[in-house]
Amino acid sequence: NWHFLRPETYDRAKTIMTEDIGLPFKKTDAPQYDHLEYMFPHYNLILLANKRGIVERAYPNGASIDPATVVDDVETVVTE
Repeated sequence: NWHFLRPETYDRAKTIMTEDIGLPFKKTDAPQYDHLEYMFPHYNLILLANKRGIVERAYPNGASIDPATVVDDVETVVTE
């Protein structure tokens, strides 16, 4: 299954990012976007976890990883 991290509140999102995942979480101005007052840095982090919830693969820069590699690793994680 594919899941996006979309907590219900700002405070919950901050807790998940800083305490659970360990990544910085900072609201910044968004002057380059007319329709936004602020924005958050986005991390292209891909985690593959087994059915017990243990992360078996991590791609810290998911935007640069070859999709075929991720597909192969998904198949490996699912079948182990």
